[in-house]
Amino acid sequence: MKQSRSCPVCESMVATLLHYNELAPIDMLDMSYSLSECNNCNFIFADKLPSNSQYLFYYEKLSKYDTQVTVSDVDRYRTEKAVSFLTERVSKDATILDVGCGFGVMLSALRDAGYTNLSGIDPAPHSGLQASEQFKFNEISQGTIEGINKAANLSEISLICLMCVLEHLPDIKSNLSNLAKQLQYGTKLMVEVPALDLYDGTGGEPFGELSIEHIQYFTATSMTNFLNSLGFKIIDAELFAIPHLKSGSLFVLAELSTEIQKIAPDRHTKMRDYLRNSELRWQAALKNIPDELFVLYGAGSHSARLVPKLTEKQKNNLVAVIDGNVNLHGKKFGGWEVEPPEAIKKYSQALELNPKYKPAQENLISILTYFSPNNEIKNPIVIVQSSN
Repeated sequence: MKQSRSCPVCESMVATLLHYNELAPIDMLDMSYSLSECNNCNFIFADKLPSNSQYLFYYEKLSKYDTQVTVSDVDRYRTEKAVSFLTERVSKDATILDVGCGFGVMLSALRDAGYTNLSGIDPAPHSGLQASEQFKFNEISQGTIEGINKAANLSEISLICLMCVLEHLPDIKSNLSNLAKQLQYGTKLMVEVPALDLYDGTGGEPFGELSIEHIQYFTATSMTNFLNSLGFKIIDAELFAIPHLKSGSLFVLAELSTEIQKIAPDRHTKMRDYLRNSELRWQAALKNIPDELFVLYGAGSHSARLVPKLTEKQKNNLVAVIDGNVNLHGKKFGGWEVEPPEAIKKYSQALELNPKYKPAQENLISILTYFSPNNEIKNPIVIVQSSN
């Protein structure tokens, strides 16, 4: 049963449907959702969501976060920019808690920048072990934002980092409201989210920002509205563009305050423009799927969005779904069982299609790059024999 949501910013129940993001079910979980725009404050958010228990199951049992131990060039670049933003505004003696810290990429970078009072929590069971093995960082415990007071003494924390976390939370308003109630006035909050201000849709993977996991879409204005509604006063904010991805991040530093701010309407057409541009490129791309047997490499958001769009003939040509995430092996992805990368040797008669987006400098490719009808993108996707 899908759950309807009030606007996470102003809590209005009146919204306009913009798009339906249909996704192939993973292990019988239908993670599809509607995309809506609040009629009151214009915030863009996902509605008709899977239940909270389904999200919890997905993150604990199916997501890549508990198995991923490599840092992409883009993540490394983002982290460098985040640390630079922070070091210019927060002293090195700050006591910092990174919530949703993964395996410690941000914490390790902060340590290298001279911060010493650092700790983190993450719901993934093995994040602490991975951080210890990869970065020799041993101050990560398992926990969630709902149970943050069990993992840390919040009265001693001067800065909480939420790096690429807020866009994931189904109960974001409740989660952050409860967090604010437990903090001392003057406690600072460092936030990073994907920046709707920088969405484009003319490059990168079409609809790539509408992943399984991202269910809030912030502009600088809507983030200000959201944090103000919780009692946080904005200290500074900065947009960080990643030009070749046609996207980027919003960094915000805020402080818990007694001041009450009014919500300002956030009138823009960024999401509507993004959806329109994505749809045009998506339709052109789908026409170029090869009319022969193929293996789909990747069982994440990009493939989940692709599979429902396939014709019956294309679905019959899809002989296997391959993914490196061990949490998915043996699970059903649409109508296919996810197999490990080594299984691709069994399908020497098929082509390998890899719709997973990665930036050009990493020699990684998006599904639209893959199917670009006019070779508009300089790094076209490669169709290779699966035996290679």
